[in-house]
Amino acid sequence: TLSKLSSTVGSPPRFITLAVDGWTGQKYGAKNTNTIALYAGVSYLLWSDKNSDDIDSAGSYLFPLLQKQINFLLENNIIISSLTTDNASNMIQLGTRLYQIPQQGKAILHISCSAHTIQLIIEKIVDLKPIETYIQEALKLLDAFTTAEGKKYRILLRKYQLNNDIKNPLKLIMYNQTRWLSRLHSIERLCKLKCAIQFISLNGGNDERKGLSIARLDNWWSKVINVVIPFLSVFQKAMNVVQSDTSSLCDL
Repeated sequence: TLSKLSSTVGSPPRFITLAVDGWTGQKYGAKNTNTIALYAGVSYLLWSDKNSDDIDSAGSYLFPLLQKQINFLLENNIIISSLTTDNASNMIQLGTRLYQIPQQGKAILHISCSAHTIQLIIEKIVDLKPIETYIQEALKLLDAFTTAEGKKYRILLRKYQLNNDIKNPLKLIMYNQTRWLSRLHSIERLCKLKCAIQFISLNGGNDERKGLSIARLDNWWSKVINVVIPFLSVFQKAMNVVQSDTSSLCDL
């Protein structure tokens, strides 16, 4: 990777953009800070530094780490013109401090990730009533399938589909708390399973399935299908444009 980026001493230096982000592997419990180089339309993973959950501050961890990496790149005639990160407070502080490193002077432009910025905008917009109410009710309905009792509901969900000659039964798609548009995919799948979920909510035997009570209201489903999903779909289209390989500054 370094050989593709570096230039020989005496030759014009390479100017690259660094992208820095934290990443947690849930399966293995590992937390890493990844540093990626963006050059001539190609991305290169340079480093993946493992750190513990309580070590991610800008001052004691991120800044020394990036300063060391930048010094290494400078020794290979590679100059960092800009840094892109998400909008987390530690990353914002990192960008401010790297802007002032003496090795390059005040020259590193800090760019917040446009996709993450849009995610935050969406989060504020969907906090508005009544959209927020319907979204939260849909998420609570999804959460009812994650409890101990909810595991039984999932089995019933599959049985209902098989009993109604659905050859490829659908599973629920659970949302990612930090990715706002994942809620759209979860709610869309929820609506595709409306009949099955209503059947389960109305056939609890002697047990009252309180977690599924909202599913019995046809008017609620109508609002989610005809209002909430179209509302969120607009933002999905914007995200698809911004995150595409052909996106431009005009798109942003």
